[in-house]
Amino acid sequence: MKKDIKIIAVAFIIYIVNRLCKGYINIPVIGYFCKCHLNDYLGGVIFPSYVNILLIRTHRNPITNYLFIGIMMLCCGIIWEYIFPYLFDYSTSDILDVISYVLGGITYCFLIRKSKKTS
Repeated sequence: MKKDIKIIAVAFIIYIVNRLCKGYINIPVIGYFCKCHLNDYLGGVIFPSYVNILLIRTHRNPITNYLFIGIMMLCCGIIWEYIFPYLFDYSTSDILDVISYVLGGITYCFLIRKSKKTS
């Protein structure tokens, strides 16, 4: 659970820095990614970490399977990007955001598995 808390803390710090600095990044691809997709990617890292904290706290096994987390984040991305816009006027749909959520989840899986190998 400590690894998950660290992952959430680092992702949250990156999120804060991105919120403060994304308007100042003028490198074409990086600036676009920071403005449009980095926060969604970080959401994809944070959400499975949060789910695993809840699972561990309720004495269940954490999820570290790439396929399961990828599918979970795909479902979350579809809900967040294609269902929520019907409920909230400020939401917009973007398939690249869905991909960002999935890639974030896969990154989370990679980080957890790598940390298990090195500990």
